[in-house]
Amino acid sequence: METLFFKTFVWLCFAGLVIYTYLYGKNEEKMDAKVFLIRKIWYLVYLFGALVYWTIHPASIFMNFKNYAITALIFAAIDGFIFLNMYFRKTGKYELERFTKTVSANESLIQDNLLMAKNMLDILNDEGIVGYYGSKEGYLLGLKEVLASYAEKADMSVNILPFNTPPEKDQALYSFANPGSARAKLDRLETVYHIDENYALHPIYLFHDALYLLKISGSRAITEMDCILFIIMAHVYDFAAPSDDMD
Repeated sequence: METLFFKTFVWLCFAGLVIYTYLYGKNEEKMDAKVFLIRKIWYLVYLFGALVYWTIHPASIFMNFKNYAITALIFAAIDGFIFLNMYFRKTGKYELERFTKTVSANESLIQDNLLMAKNMLDILNDEGIVGYYGSKEGYLLGLKEVLASYAEKADMSVNILPFNTPPEKDQALYSFANPGSARAKLDRLETVYHIDENYALHPIYLFHDALYLLKISGSRAITEMDCILFIIMAHVYDFAAPSDDMD
């Protein structure tokens, strides 16, 4: 029975490594973000196995301590080769490479955010924002033009969707696997992201009490910063647009 337990334990460890390798190949970025947690779990697995063996054979930690040490070295080697991708690199060099990648990613994000802010300022300074008189349809048309001018500079697109009646909500959320959860977030005025199709739905009140969604799409994943800048543009337009004759 004991032998069967440890054989099963070893094969489960191997199956876990295979699953990790498969998931890493599918989404390297997500797995990199979780690698430190996975490494901790990996060493907890070693401690669990060692504790089980020690519980069955208490004297083994003194008489056969080499077995514990050899197993620990095997776990450490797998950690280095599988989780850290070290191969024949030094640990310090690997950690430096990881840190450099993180810094580069953050620098790229900052540059992207600065470019988006610059695009918004260009529109405000060079093109200006003209408020629309007349009906709600005219107001929405003007808002769509302002947001579209910014979206074009940022290589994105934007639509304004009503989100008040049940049919409007169903239409806006038809492509979500769990529309109920998305609807609850939007009703709480939280942004909802559709990762697979690279768009976000950001709720905004217009005409005081009418809820609308800004559907922001792009060739890349839409970020919170993207949504914030679109909302700023919408509020700037709102200040420019006359509040009367909006029937």
